Amino acid sequence: MDGLDQQIQKFHRETYHRVIEGMEKELHLVRHRQQKLESERIDQYTAYLERRADITTFELFRAGYAEKRARLDKQEADLIEQMESLKKLEQVQVRMVREFLCFKKQILSSRKKAYQLLTTELIHTFVKQIFVYQDKRVEIIFKFEDEMQYLMGKIASLCEGRASA
Repeated sequence: MDGLDQQIQKFHRETYHRVIEGMEKELHLVRHRQQKLESERIDQYTAYLERRADITTFELFRAGYAEKRARLDKQEADLIEQMESLKKLEQVQVRMVREFLCFKKQILSSRKKAYQLLTTELIHTFVKQIFVYQDKRVEIIFKFEDEMQYLMGKIASLCEGRASA
């Protein structure tokens, strides 16, 4: 347990916040492009109404506008969905760290051994599976490792998605 909480917090600070900041910047850029495109649409429509542009020019612009706007709206929706997903993952991580630190504190402040402090709730929180073999070997599969690997994989895939976009 020693050092794991620091590793998790370091991972959280260095990776999670960097990814969220990048996504927020990208979302700001997408929204800026949407506003700029909307301004262009208004300018083109005004030019058409004032007869500074003919109907063919306006229709060409309008067709391109619809395609660009749909693409920007999809980018915005995708970014928002990914950010919400990442924030949910962060909540899971924060809960896991809080429970882990509470358990660690109980162990350090008690004269009891770690196994004596384990409650059913803690076991359900930390343990995925327990295998007891005929030769009296015991294998414990922790949820924590799977969830951390999942969190790291999810964040890595979001980072890769940002880099390739």
